[in-house]
Amino acid sequence: MPAPAVQALLPSENSVISDFFSYFAPMIMRYSWPALVWLLIVLVLTLIPGPAIPEVGFSFRIDKIVHFILFGIQMVLTAYALGKHTALRGAPARPVLISAIFSIVAGIGIEFLQRFVPGRSFSVFDMVANTIGVGIGYYVFRYLKKRNRL
Repeated sequence: MPAPAVQALLPSENSVISDFFSYFAPMIMRYSWPALVWLLIVLVLTLIPGPAIPEVGFSFRIDKIVHFILFGIQMVLTAYALGKHTALRGAPARPVLISAIFSIVAGIGIEFLQRFVPGRSFSVFDMVANTIGVGIGYYVFRYLKKRNRL
């Protein structure tokens, strides 16, 4: 049996911590894991040091198209997760708007992190491409939602 001081710090059956985890854990595991895994993939792909990126063999730069796709998918997955959470739990109030803001902030944050990665650089144009990708993801999400595909 732990000492009384330690026992007071451990979550009890009616504690705020156990309430928090019992409320959010099922939603996180069921609906949010695709968005979280995708964000991790995006982080890994965008924070690879510059010399480690393979050459594609042709001069057309597909960099911005990749940004559109990465952050469009991030938007769709995040909106899906928050939309499901809203349907089940009743909050947050505007899941698609929150998803868009989250995805845009993630794109901006990744660009700032790239300043510290050898061979990578901060780019306002990449931030714009990320934001456009989020916008495209917004319309894809609305289209899929309207067609009952999500």
